[in-house]
Amino acid sequence: MIKIGRISDVSTDFDENWLVVRSLKAVPPHAIHEPRLSPSRRLFHSYLDAKAEGKVDAEWFQRVYVRAFLQELASDRANMLLLDQLYRDSFTKDILLACFCADEVLCHRSILAGLLAGVGADIECGARYLKYFGMLQETLSGKN
Repeated sequence: MIKIGRISDVSTDFDENWLVVRSLKAVPPHAIHEPRLSPSRRLFHSYLDAKAEGKVDAEWFQRVYVRAFLQELASDRANMLLLDQLYRDSFTKDILLACFCADEVLCHRSILAGLLAGVGADIECGARYLKYFGMLQETLSGKN
């Protein structure tokens, strides 16, 4: 099963701890750093700028950030293969999918969780993020 959390949740209780962040000073023991499943530097810095300007809220996240992140994921087949690996491993391993953000709802982890839930992965997030799977399908079909 996959659980989404923060880097502070990294533990040997999980078979794998995937850190889906662009960069780290040091990779904690028992962790896999996977920057391909994180936002690009450009998107991450636009998020930080918007946050500093007080623009980051649920509406901004949906309208700007989610769409840009889905475009980034969909533009590289290697990203989709990593998601497929997580999907397959979700049935045989306990995996933590983590980054630094305190608010999961306004974080790319929620998008990744929705994509994984949408393909039927064993993930602890319920249906609340499934909308991201539909949005990815629109992105892949060129409707977005």
